[in-house]
Amino acid sequence: MKIINTEKMKIKEIIKGSTMMLTNSILISSLLFNYVKADVDVSEEDICYTEKYEALYEEQLSNISDEEIDEEFTKIYENENIIIDDEEIKLNNLYIKKLKDGSVFITNDLYLMKNLLTNEVIIGVDWTDICLFKESSVFYKIYQDNLLKNNESISQEDILNYIKDWDGEKHYKTKDLIAQKEVEEILEGDKLVWTMKR
Repeated sequence: MKIINTEKMKIKEIIKGSTMMLTNSILISSLLFNYVKADVDVSEEDICYTEKYEALYEEQLSNISDEEIDEEFTKIYENENIIIDDEEIKLNNLYIKKLKDGSVFITNDLYLMKNLLTNEVIIGVDWTDICLFKESSVFYKIYQDNLLKNNESISQEDILNYIKDWDGEKHYKTKDLIAQKEVEEILEGDKLVWTMKR
């Protein structure tokens, strides 16, 4: 009678399986790294440009005095949420998009063409302008008309009325946006990075 040590067999199988998984992981990782390395060609010029942009941005930001800024609006702008029909929506994930046909909608998904207010999915239409909703001229106009006071709920109908005529512009009423605009003016004619216009 032959006695088979099943414990040793199990251990050998685990070691063999782990080695295979590790080898496969290394192989896949190296293939992905080579693919990314080959596909994304970041030149030294791009890196220098990015550093130049960031340095200019920081410089412009430090030159903006507090007197130039509406503190009340800044608090609302920096708030985490906006309330639409009693539902809290994160401002940092809320975008306004203008389509080639001139229609405008807001969405909480940068890539999916879904109107957050109507739940309509938009297919086959390209957009021309996009920005964070809180950076748009519409958001500032809503603030000027006292609809963003005291964290009150705004009706979906009001939002739709305001966004329908969006001109694709930002408001440039906060330090970060003023600095961004000034840097873009300084670098005008140079290639700009991180623009969201097509």
